[in-house]
Amino acid sequence: MRISDKTSYLIAIFATIVRYYDYALFGLSASAIASAFMPGGSGSDKLLNFFIVFSISVAARPIGSIIFGSISDKIGRVISVKITTMISSLSVVVIAILPSYEMIGFLATIVLIFSRMIFIMSLAGEVDAIKVYISEKTGKKSRHLASSVVSFSAQLGVFAAACMYQFTFTITELNWLWRVNFVAGGLLGLLVFFLRKSIHESSYYIKNKLKNEGDDEPALLKILVQNRLKFVLALILSGGIGASYNFLIIFLGTFAAEIVGGISHQDAAKNNVILIIVYAFSCLISGILADRISVYKQIFISLIIMVCLCFVMELLGKDNVVSFPIHMALVFFVPIYMIPIQVKLQSIFPANIRVRMCSLAHSLGSMFLSSTIAFICMLLWKYTGSFSAVYLYFISIILLIIGVVFVMMKSDYQNMFEI
Repeated sequence: MRISDKTSYLIAIFATIVRYYDYALFGLSASAIASAFMPGGSGSDKLLNFFIVFSISVAARPIGSIIFGSISDKIGRVISVKITTMISSLSVVVIAILPSYEMIGFLATIVLIFSRMIFIMSLAGEVDAIKVYISEKTGKKSRHLASSVVSFSAQLGVFAAACMYQFTFTITELNWLWRVNFVAGGLLGLLVFFLRKSIHESSYYIKNKLKNEGDDEPALLKILVQNRLKFVLALILSGGIGASYNFLIIFLGTFAAEIVGGISHQDAAKNNVILIIVYAFSCLISGILADRISVYKQIFISLIIMVCLCFVMELLGKDNVVSFPIHMALVFFVPIYMIPIQVKLQSIFPANIRVRMCSLAHSLGSMFLSSTIAFICMLLWKYTGSFSAVYLYFISIILLIIGVVFVMMKSDYQNMFEI
């Protein structure tokens, strides 16, 4: 591997770490952000309002997918990453310095929503472009492993966010200290921007761009119509994978500590760190396995195990019990099906529309399944008071993933990476 290629890999991985640090920090800081910027009387009401904001902000993601996905497919993956890095970094800094609800009222909530929407919009162009960039830059024999390294790097960012949040949470006399975490994320993002000259396009992308040069580019709507089944499959699977992550790592610990009261906030924060470590190393294991065994076998076995573990958690949930060992097992098996599904989805689209289709599917999947899962689970709890109802909703999403993967397997799509 050339030195320039190694540098490109390292900067792309560093960019992934920083961006997921920023992304996870918002969800992990739910209690602090809700307290600072959300209207409402009780802690429960403020937290519900926070998850409403968490869900609403995802509406901006498809816009980012269309804008930055087009830049990525037509001009270059690297150009898209450079632009979105600057935008996302600035939006994170705004959240860090934003006055509280007590100081400026609803204006604080409005600016928070706007800043989060800008961040999510840029995230769509940056993260998906990096994933495709790494897959295209890597050969067939280690494509899953390379993809798993990107996901592992993302969890390093989440791990850093969890550690920073846990540290600032323990210093209760400085209730503003959580803002420093966002300042750090913004500054690291600017560092990625200044390193931009060391990232180079893959030869795979350049070759395909030259091959399609001069061809008429169809409108996005026409592309969607021509690839409608592939796109729907990608949308559901991307949303289901995101929902798995958000439910098990972002939502469940906060829910157990804040609402159910089964564990303390300190224990929930420590558990989050452990879960992130489990998830990160599972990503690497998944990539190694997927490059060596049947991809669909790996996906279906892990999903069936997930369903079984979820039913055990649901039975325990009837007594408002959260079993951390089972929780860890669930988290471990998510990357086992996630990594091969992500690479498979990339492979069904040609290079000239790959980022747009994957990113837009990811964005719409986030809107309908991923980022709404916390809000829906909160509503289920509010109106049923049943922990089991919350788990059953998550089980239904896992079953949906199984059904869609079966359809994709039967469709037997051509691997577009090899063309």
